[in-house]
Amino acid sequence: MAFIVLPIVSWIVCGTLKFVVNATKNERNPFSLIGHGGFPSNHTAVISSIMWGFLFTGQWHNAGLALAILMIVVFDATALRREVGRHAAALNQLTGSHFRELMGHRLIDVAAGFLVGLAVAAAVCSVW
Repeated sequence: MAFIVLPIVSWIVCGTLKFVVNATKNERNPFSLIGHGGFPSNHTAVISSIMWGFLFTGQWHNAGLALAILMIVVFDATALRREVGRHAAALNQLTGSHFRELMGHRLIDVAAGFLVGLAVAAAVCSVW
């Protein structure tokens, strides 16, 4: 049951934290920034909470698989999606299009998501 609760709680905690950060940091409507990356990374928080949950419960083989998936998610968030945002910016300048430019995460966003996942997993696993 904990492994059903972990990703849901991580997503809620991280999403709420991201919304609060966007509401206080940016002058734009925080609802308009949903789905654009930012601090902290929801994807990293969700996957890392599962990995930490496996580690806390001694399921080492599952933790290894979760770590491999986490590495793919982090690469996607920091490299691939940010590069897509850069390409969108260049295309917007060249063609006058309106592609979404704010995509992906910085390393600090991913690190914060990793720590949110750790905190959520520690809290949930201490209850179970």
